[in-house]
Amino acid sequence: RQPYFIYLHLMDTHLPHLLNPPYNHWLEKEDVGRVKGGAVEDGENKEFTDEEKRHLVNLYDGSIRRADVAMENIIGNLSRTGMDKNTILLINADHGEVLGEDGHFLGHGSSFDEVMKVPFILAGPGIPVKKRLDCLTENVDIVPTLCELANIQTEAKFDGKSLVSVMNGRSRKVKNYVLSHSGLNERSYFIITRDFKYKFSYELNKQEMALWTCPDNVENRKEIA
Repeated sequence: RQPYFIYLHLMDTHLPHLLNPPYNHWLEKEDVGRVKGGAVEDGENKEFTDEEKRHLVNLYDGSIRRADVAMENIIGNLSRTGMDKNTILLINADHGEVLGEDGHFLGHGSSFDEVMKVPFILAGPGIPVKKRLDCLTENVDIVPTLCELANIQTEAKFDGKSLVSVMNGRSRKVKNYVLSHSGLNERSYFIITRDFKYKFSYELNKQEMALWTCPDNVENRKEIA
């Protein structure tokens, strides 16, 4: 009967991928090569075999399916109680995952598109159905978008911009580039446009810059600086 906000952090798709039935039905074996117990064992730095790469993808698919079922239960409960009529649902992530596609990289400690491009899925009242937006966005756009959709009046100054005008067709884009920051292994900043991804990183005694064309996938990265 009161306005509500619920935040649920699903960890299913994060390493290690520990799958129980029925979500392990894609796995031919529980362990394959260096991939054991849903994670990759430390060892010599060698390429993933084709069998190991398939296994990593199968583990990830099973974890995604388990997260899908959790969301299915939530959406089903909203529908059964009629709360879907006045609830905005957002599905988002902090990062994606590289699955050894090139034989070397695994996880999210890199700047490939597989890591930096994440879901931004909205459903609910005032949101167009089955519409896909082709515009640059950032996670900082989430709060201003939700505030406008929920008609929340605030004097807060947002770093992001609401996407409602793009969703409703009043504009084609809200920004010309996006900014990203990675602090896992190094202090790195990225400016990304439709055509290019620029990286600047700095440590105490080192600075590094790079420029790649977009799309910037793990299997086709092209350095053009």
